[in-house]
Amino acid sequence: KWSVKGMSPSAINTMVNCERNFAYRYLLKLKEQKDIQESMESNTIGSIVHFVFEEGLKEEIDSILNPEHLNSILDNLDELLERATTKYYNTSIAKKGENLLLIESARSTIKKLLKKELNEMKAPDAEKLVLLGIESKLTAKYKLANGKSVTLYGLADKVEKADEITRVVDYKTGKTTDADLKLNADFKDELSTGKKNKAIQLLVYCAMLLKDENLGEHLDFVSAGIRA
Repeated sequence: KWSVKGMSPSAINTMVNCERNFAYRYLLKLKEQKDIQESMESNTIGSIVHFVFEEGLKEEIDSILNPEHLNSILDNLDELLERATTKYYNTSIAKKGENLLLIESARSTIKKLLKKELNEMKAPDAEKLVLLGIESKLTAKYKLANGKSVTLYGLADKVEKADEITRVVDYKTGKTTDADLKLNADFKDELSTGKKNKAIQLLVYCAMLLKDENLGEHLDFVSAGIRA
């Protein structure tokens, strides 16, 4: 029943990493008790980074991305960070101590990501990028060999066309290496170890892109990548 309703990449990774945790969280719907926070958590910082990119680019859907779009985010970064902090946290204690350091860490992360993309846009062999969506909902249904069906769903940080190839881009505030994404020939065994959660995430994104109805087209080839 759960698989028919819909499986997200994070849920699949939880299932691979720890079946008990998966059962508690996704099947039995048990949640940890929430205490009043005095400091920001890492997932809050991730939410702030994603908010800045979403708000900074939401007016550019279906546009060809150029350096001016990314420079606009840099120019308005103070305002975007303020709005993000207001949405996800108590701003009165976000401007001092450890929380202030975390906000500045988010600022530094955003600048690094944007400057990397800006350098790529200015390169002689730069891809032609068309922004298709920010925080886009993806869904796809697959029929299994036994006749049953499973549904995949997820929220993509960014969907774009890079030289006419549809691609999902996932932003990570933590470190990602080539080894995290590289799969050997017998990749099924690698995926079942629980050590390739980022590779699983990208494969699920690709599977959704191939059959996503919201894109309004049939795709034969797709791509996915991580910016970290």
